[in-house]
Amino acid sequence: MASAASDLLAHFKLEAEIFPTYTSHISYRNDHARGRRKEKVEKRWYKDKVLGHGSFGEVCLEVCVQGENIVDTRAVKKIEKVKMRSWEVDYERELLALAKFSNLQDKEEDVLVKFFGYFENADAVFLAMEYFSYGDLAQYLESPLSEPEIKQITRDVVEGLRIMHAEGFAHRDLKPKNIFVVKKFPGPWWVKIGDFGMAKRDGEQTDLRTWGGTPHYQAPEFNGFVEELEETSIHTNAVDMWSLGCVVYSLASKGAVPFPTPSAVNRFCNGKLPFPDKALSMKLTNSGIQFVKDLLVRLPSERLTAETAQHAPWLRNGHESFQSLSHPRALSQQQSGVAKLPHPAPIDRMATNSTQDAAPFLLPNHPKTFATGGNSTARPSKDQKLDQLRAEPTNVSSESSDAWRRSPKSYHAMEENLIGKDNEKEWSEGGEERDGNTVFELSTHNTRDHERLAITPLRRTVLPPISISLQKAERREATRLLRDAGFDFDAPNYSPKSAWFWAAKHGYKGVTLLLLGQGADIEVKDNDGRTALQYAASNGHEAVARLLLEKGAGLEVKDNDGRTALQYAASNGHEAVARLLLEKGAGLEVRNDFGSTALQLAAGSGHEAVARLFLEKGAGLEVKDNDERTALQFAASNGHEAVARLLLEKGAGLEVRNDFGSTALQLAAGSGHEAMARLLLEKGAGLEVRNDFGSTALQLAAGSGHEAMARLLLEKGAGLEVKDNDGRTALQYAASYGHEAVARLFLEKGVDIEVKDEPGWTALQYAASNGHEAVARLFLEKGVDIEVKDKHGWTALHLAASNGHEAVAHLFLEKGAGLEVKANDGWTALHAAAHNGHEAVARLFLEKGVDIEVKDEPGWTALQYAASNGHEAVARLFLEKGVDIEVKDKHGWTALHLAASNGHEAVARLFLEKGAGLEVKANDGWTALHAAAHNGHEAVARLFLEKGADIEVKDNDGRTALHHAASNGHEAGARLFLEKGAGLEVKNTAGWTALHFAARNGHEAVVRLFLEKGAGLKAKDNDGWTALHEAARNGHEAVARLFLEKGADIEVKKNDGSTALHIAARNGHEAVSYPKYLQKQYSATIAHVSSSLHKSFNICFTHSLRLQFPSNDFGNFSSIKPLPSIRY
Repeated sequence: MASAASDLLAHFKLEAEIFPTYTSHISYRNDHARGRRKEKVEKRWYKDKVLGHGSFGEVCLEVCVQGENIVDTRAVKKIEKVKMRSWEVDYERELLALAKFSNLQDKEEDVLVKFFGYFENADAVFLAMEYFSYGDLAQYLESPLSEPEIKQITRDVVEGLRIMHAEGFAHRDLKPKNIFVVKKFPGPWWVKIGDFGMAKRDGEQTDLRTWGGTPHYQAPEFNGFVEELEETSIHTNAVDMWSLGCVVYSLASKGAVPFPTPSAVNRFCNGKLPFPDKALSMKLTNSGIQFVKDLLVRLPSERLTAETAQHAPWLRNGHESFQSLSHPRALSQQQSGVAKLPHPAPIDRMATNSTQDAAPFLLPNHPKTFATGGNSTARPSKDQKLDQLRAEPTNVSSESSDAWRRSPKSYHAMEENLIGKDNEKEWSEGGEERDGNTVFELSTHNTRDHERLAITPLRRTVLPPISISLQKAERREATRLLRDAGFDFDAPNYSPKSAWFWAAKHGYKGVTLLLLGQGADIEVKDNDGRTALQYAASNGHEAVARLLLEKGAGLEVKDNDGRTALQYAASNGHEAVARLLLEKGAGLEVRNDFGSTALQLAAGSGHEAVARLFLEKGAGLEVKDNDERTALQFAASNGHEAVARLLLEKGAGLEVRNDFGSTALQLAAGSGHEAMARLLLEKGAGLEVRNDFGSTALQLAAGSGHEAMARLLLEKGAGLEVKDNDGRTALQYAASYGHEAVARLFLEKGVDIEVKDEPGWTALQYAASNGHEAVARLFLEKGVDIEVKDKHGWTALHLAASNGHEAVAHLFLEKGAGLEVKANDGWTALHAAAHNGHEAVARLFLEKGVDIEVKDEPGWTALQYAASNGHEAVARLFLEKGVDIEVKDKHGWTALHLAASNGHEAVARLFLEKGAGLEVKANDGWTALHAAAHNGHEAVARLFLEKGADIEVKDNDGRTALHHAASNGHEAGARLFLEKGAGLEVKNTAGWTALHFAARNGHEAVVRLFLEKGAGLKAKDNDGWTALHEAARNGHEAVARLFLEKGADIEVKKNDGSTALHIAARNGHEAVSYPKYLQKQYSATIAHVSSSLHKSFNICFTHSLRLQFPSNDFGNFSSIKPLPSIRY
């Protein structure tokens, strides 16, 4: 790290001494009143409880106690070094981020978790941070949050990201669990961003494929779903903005995520899945929905930044009052008259006051300009006229959503001034008549990112009023101002500084003509592979498209996704452009990379007029895309009834199936498009048709929670008892996904509530497994059997416990579920909870009187399952309740054995603190140290040795811990044991040393370590085998070579007279039996054996050994003794 970073970390390093029950921090202070200098002050922090577990350790609440009073609290994150090494984690990065942001607390809003310092021991690093009694945001996802509350939370998160990004950090794992609650309703919400373990500086080891984040909140570029981005591309902080969109979506939809699977993200990025805004419409206004959409954009460069997100209309409304209420520091600033400068406000077209003869034009700022707003302290330019032009109007409306978000649609007067001819483009909402003047907006052109072409609304510049009668000099001045605004007319049109794509996208025919006149390449593509013609077609600019076609633009040119200009026009419903392209010869049946035709794209987007045009021109109705979908299925999936009706009138097939075997009706049912389903049923669609998974339309509607759709299908005669390929009915679909209203409807219609699927699950068990309390309660009210078992003997209580659904488990216990009921393998619900670490559920069961010592078939108690899986909090709970810590399973293994075997150091330490015996042996004589050594858990083994474990203790086969480490190639463990005095020449009952074990299994690094430490090459086991014999038997050439380099005797014989060469040949290991470095010594000997048809040759031949003879070794064979015969 750089010296500045090291100094910063040193500032936060805490002097600490860690004891089993508390941590002591020593600091020094000067007591001027008593004349004492550097007085030592000790603070003791006691662990109160475990707050959570992560990939590299745990987070605990610690309290500072003075007398009997708790005077302070903190959260301490423990990062285990052994796990950091195995995962190649650089914890200093998180330390640096925490330290950096803590230093900014006095300068910025208090929206990042405070860092108090860090300390460490040999095993772990501990980070001391702010503790939040209200927990994290994940706890409130299912709460009925209002839109103003969601805005409050979002503003804090956006501000936190802005601070991080401004300092060059990306969080990379933003999710509700990493957003902590300071204050909540009924007061104003106040949250902070924390957990910077995945944070990275811009450009720091950020290969685009580098993993980052939690799957449901992970940006698509992490999974390679943005194919345009090369593998060497650098992560930008745009990954955080995608995650922010997912967080806001979850807040507005009671915990749902926009894309529940990676496949859904991929389909969305590939244009196969529409944006799922239905879940947002019940909670957010249009501006809020648009805010989320502007974050969840496929290309990173086109997402909102933290800076621009702050100016979004949805967040700006009411921001000042919120800030002063939510953040006391901001309020104090306002009261002291030191308020922050306002951020640039969006332009309100209706509020712009122009008294000139012609309208002001709003142009984007050049990156080097300093437009702010209000009382600007920006650096002045040498050109005072430009300074005046860059000042923004102060009469701003916070509701000008269109002005902030959308690009302009008109540019008539400027084009006339620049080009001197009329613009043929249609008038649209980009400009509007007011007092004889027209006000136009141009979006900001962002040229900071020279790797991508992007147009991002950031700030705007006001040009002076331009008269219709401008002279050439004034036209030149307008051109200069356009250049100053970020566009360079002299730049090649593939450059980010060129206005080429910008002009086509926004319909500026005059600018396009000007650039063509300057030699622009008409077929140049942007990074998405799009040409200017495709931009014009996508945005419906017929005049620009016509101009480009007249100048020779290619009709069938495809972008990176294989889309043509016609397909862009079809997707966006631009009939006039589509007609123009068809007149010019565009192919109707051309497919993009997803196999979609223009008709399918028009149908999927609901553009009836365009679809009708294509059908009139002969488009194929039954053409299928790569997913085997027809145009009718595109329309059905997205609920476009008018298009579907048109297609059906033209003869589209109702029962055509896609690649999953789904028909149009099934797609409509799964998406909840009732009107579409009614139309398809009227036209004769089959109700009971099944897809490849055996699902009917009713089952798909039930699984998606569409009650109205399910009611319609039932009215039309759909069967409630129909089963899919796994034996599930529609009721089980509804129960599995928690759709209470649909389940209630089915019960009203008389469905069998006890029906089982192939694994033997009822609807109650599906509800229990997925934690749907309301559905489970409904089933219990209807009299379902609460003790019904599946094929493995699991009840609904087992399933609720296994998945940690405390509320459901509590409900079942209230209704009489049996705690001691066992599954086929002897598991009770307590075993299931312990196995998966669900402390709250386990505590509930203990409060209800469950037998804590109950064993399953292998003889494991719940404590042993908690130990085996490293669930410290659950294990601690059981110990507090008096469980027998030395209880053994059928193989004699205790909980300590299991924790050691799986490397759970924290659990093992807990057991030792509670008195677990280190020398307790299992049936095979293994101690916990043997188990740790056998599986290579160095940290656990070190702990045991520190606690006095006997390093030479032997199991029933006479193996020590060193033998176990050697046998499995655990070099670090072996080195540890040698450092602690383990004997290298100690033998097991068969006479094997540690070197024998390592050689037999080919662990070269361990063998090399032992040789460096003086292991004897001549040591023999009870049968006379040396380590070289063992390497030869199993064909470990590298180990054998190492032994020979170290002077091993190749002629040494075991008790039956066999040498290592015999053993290698007998077992068919050619590389060992005749290595190249022995050719000169043995080639003539082998030749003699070959010529005399010696038995050893026959054996070698049987094992396909290729005998090589160097030319200089052919001499007098009679003087060479043959090798001895190989004996079996």
